[in-house]
Amino acid sequence: MNRLLDRLDVPAPLLWIDADDYCERLLANGRAPWTDAAAWLAWQRKGQGLLRSDVVALPVARVIDAWLAAQPTVRSTMGLKNRLLLPLRTLLANEALRVHLVEMIGGLRSSQASTPVVLVLPSPRAWVAIAYRQAFADEPEPEVGADDADSAAVYIADFLRAFGEAGLDGVLLVESAETVPASDDDLSCYGAVFNLAAHYRWACGIELPKTGDFDASALDFVISDEPQTGARRHGHRIAWQSETARAVHFSFITVPADGEPEQVLERLRRLRESA
Repeated sequence: MNRLLDRLDVPAPLLWIDADDYCERLLANGRAPWTDAAAWLAWQRKGQGLLRSDVVALPVARVIDAWLAAQPTVRSTMGLKNRLLLPLRTLLANEALRVHLVEMIGGLRSSQASTPVVLVLPSPRAWVAIAYRQAFADEPEPEVGADDADSAAVYIADFLRAFGEAGLDGVLLVESAETVPASDDDLSCYGAVFNLAAHYRWACGIELPKTGDFDASALDFVISDEPQTGARRHGHRIAWQSETARAVHFSFITVPADGEPEQVLERLRRLRESA
């Protein structure tokens, strides 16, 4: 069975807390140890012990930002040829990066035996643009078409195979405002990722900055401000100022980086009581 889907399908909604920026300031002097798996796990355990999110997650994009800063040769290799998909393909094929991320997920799984563990990564369409900007910072924003997103999904699916035995419960694809699927065909470009998640029995979801004109029934869950058409499970993204959690399946909230500890704990307590 899948820990995440099991938890989403019980009557009591869960609370998924994104507190990386907050914990970075509070517990890491503004510099979370993304490139040191052991130090990151110790930091993450402190944050989880304090805030008690019902889901624990590894934000791959944050790790890669720190990884590229520490490994400038990787960034240089990504930009050897000015081709749209080459930066992402080169990045995801980096074996040292894969080993590092798998170690982080393995440590997270070991330390959180009963809590769902999710890998959070940019959607295929979003990741093409992100990797291209990382390789070619001075180039204009790239246009990512359907064929590009489809190819990127294949690269990402190959990358995700490295996590097959790591104990993952789910994968969350994060869209930017510019990459929200505009049709069912747009979403179908991610099929390679969906198929791999199904193979490993991972829950597969998507986070939307706004609702899109597509049917989300191919996904296990959607995180958004408002329900997405066809979504089987909705994670309601609630504002930090909100006093209540009104989601049917779960609530998703981001703790502000400058939050005051006592106020943060009180706000989370109220949200749990209102669920």
